[in-house]
Order: sequence, then C-alpha cells, then structure tokens
Amino acid sequence: MQRRNALAALVAVGCNIGAARMAPASGLSVWEISEAADWYLTTEALKAASVDLVNFAIRLPMSYLYGLGDTCSTHGMRFYVPVDILAADFSHLLHGRGVTLYAHTAENAMRLHQEPIPCRLREATFVLDGLMEHETELDPRTVYTDSHGYTEVVMASAALLGKALAPCIARMHELTLYKVDRSRHYPDLDPILDGTVKPHLVRRAWDETVRVIASIYARTASPSLILHRLGSSARQHSVHQALHEIGRVDVLIISSARLTMRTSVVSRAAS
Repeated sequence: MQRRNALAALVAVGCNIGAARMAPASGLSVWEISEAADWYLTTEALKAASVDLVNFAIRLPMSYLYGLGDTCSTHGMRFYVPVDILAADFSHLLHGRGVTLYAHTAENAMRLHQEPIPCRLREATFVLDGLMEHETELDPRTVYTDSHGYTEVVMASAALLGKALAPCIARMHELTLYKVDRSRHYPDLDPILDGTVKPHLVRRAWDETVRVIASIYARTASPSLILHRLGSSARQHSVHQALHEIGRVDVLIISSARLTMRTSVVSRAAS
C-alpha cells in the first residue's frame, strides 16, 4: 500500500496535477496521496534521485554521442506562481507573482542542477551554485551564459575555481575594456581600451580573496550567499573590489578572442 501511495504521489507531483485530481484516478484519498508526498518526495530525496538518474545515464555508451559533459549552459525561465512561496516575488514581465527557475544543463542534455530564485535577483549570482552543488559525476569546465548570467565578480570567481565562464555578451560594442598597464600602448586595441585595471586592489586583498574562494570550493556556504554578502555591504568590500578587477581582465581576454575570431572569419569570407 505504501508503494502504491508513493507512486500516486510521484505522478501527482511530477505531472503537476495535484493530489485532488490524482485521487479519483488512483482510488486513493487526497489525504493518502498528500501524506505520501510529504513523507517521500522531500527536496533531498528528489535531488538524490535526480543525481542517480544523471549518473546512470552518463555511463551509457550512447551518452557519449551527445558529448562528454565538460561544458554546460545556464538559463533562467520565469513562471507565474499563483500561490505564496518563499522564492516568489512580483515580476513586471509576468504581471504578478512569479519565480525564476534557473537551470544548468550539460552539453549531453543532462540536467545538472536547478533551483527557484526570486525574479528580482540577477541570475549571475547563482551561476556558481549549480557548478559547485550539483553532486553528479559530471565536471563541466566551461559554462555558457547569456548577458544576465555574468558579472566581472562572477567571472573572476569562476576562473579562480578552475572554471571558464563564456558569456554571450549583448551590445559588446558598449563594453568598457581595461588594460593592465597604463603605460603600455597597443596600436590596434588602444581605441577600444578605455580604462586601466588597478592591480593594487588585487594585491591588497589577495590573501582574503583566496580564503573566500577556498570557502566556496569547500562548500562551507553557497557561492550565491557569499557573493551577495560581498556586494551588498554599504562600503564596498576589499575582496569584491579585487574580484571586480580580476574580472575586468577576464572580460578583456574573452572580448579579444571573439574579436580575433570574427576578424578571421571575415577575412576568410572576403578571400
């Protein structure tokens, strides 16, 4: 009987039809289905089941036809939420209360991680959560995001954790690019290098920055919580400033690589 109740609860929750609509089809009461859902379908149990399914799938020979899983992409989708939950808040795009479901998907179509976040929060803050907390056997090294999925601080943190953030930057021509040495001149790049990185801010807070990154790596706290605390202080934190400067270098490297790639493509097309 418990197995029957658990399966009915799984269908009710998984198909999003609810216990009230599932009860007549299963021959069980609403209370029995709801009780089974509360007991068995906890957040921890569902995550553990998802991890087991992903690990089983990537061991299948056919999964390698879709990729090795060393890259992943992130994407957030907003959903209207008619009930009151902690992660929901008002969204002007939904004209009501909603939630952003932020997901990490590997190149082989395996879902690494997903979590509901408030619509008002920027998605970039949660990029590292999925990379550090997915618990599957996959180890993506390159993460593709859209413009909402990156900031200089997140890019620097990812690089120090051994990950490469590859954002699809909208309006790249409006970016402010920074060079490291003000006295150095680059004839081909000087017209677009409008600022200078401040290495002294990195040197001043380097030891503390390493401790923060080590805390993220050791999972003593979620990356989103740590980065949010660093960025929300009234006086800008020294670690936040250091990561910001490192991230500016990462943005310059990515932008230069893409400009070089675009130039080579145009040259080949012209020839």
